[in-house]
Amino acid sequence: MTTVAPRTESSAVLALSSTIASPPVGEQARSALLTDKPPIQARLCLPGGDVLIEAQRPEPTWLYATLHAFKRVAELKDGWDGYGNSAPTDEAIFRALATVVNLLGQESPSPEVVATSSGAVQLEWHEGGMDLEIVASRAGVLSAYHSLADGTDWEVDRVGPVELRRLAAILRAL
Repeated sequence: MTTVAPRTESSAVLALSSTIASPPVGEQARSALLTDKPPIQARLCLPGGDVLIEAQRPEPTWLYATLHAFKRVAELKDGWDGYGNSAPTDEAIFRALATVVNLLGQESPSPEVVATSSGAVQLEWHEGGMDLEIVASRAGVLSAYHSLADGTDWEVDRVGPVELRRLAAILRAL
């Protein structure tokens, strides 16, 4: 189960957790308390505040590579490309990261995380002739594009709950 806490001016928490099992009882509970490892924590520093990411063990296979890519994007400054383009906004970075947390499963492939010239953040997966791109705009609005090797494609300018379910299904199939 994955939850995303609302973002405040100073901080936000994105929590990743694996499937919830029945709680242990008796001696099993006491043993679990002594042997359970604490969650993994990572902090992504944004100008408007920090984002704390917590992941239960075992951590998702995509976690470290994806967080490293978000860190690189978050460190960009205006003019990062030499042409005076805008650095990604906090809203774009947070929304893209929250989207990854909400859509990816334990074994999902890592997305490419790239800044766009408009200050948005784009998530990309290119697998076996399939392309999926999700863009979090400067204001944090999501759009998506999906194409298959046979030329079939799907595009939406404003991702809502129905489209999020479709995107989750696409990513589960990778």
